[in-house]
Amino acid sequence: MTATRPVRAGASGSASAISKGIAGPSRIAIMGGSCGGYAALAPLTFTPEKFARAIDLVGTFNLVTLINTIVPQTPT
Repeated sequence: MTATRPVRAGASGSASAISKGIAGPSRIAIMGGSCGGYAALAPLTFTPEKFARAIDLVGTFNLVTLINTIVPQTPT
């Protein structure tokens, strides 16, 4: 499976912190809200060895549920 942009960005940021001795994989958390919530969950899903935790603030993680809960809009 090809890594998505959020996965590559998250992995790149954690790799930079590790290489500089700022943090280790067992201490790195990633957090985001809304679209950033997805961006926090994606790297943890595809590269779990790089992160200790992910914090998702109102992010979309289940597209089927999202589509089924959207209220239909009527033209005004």
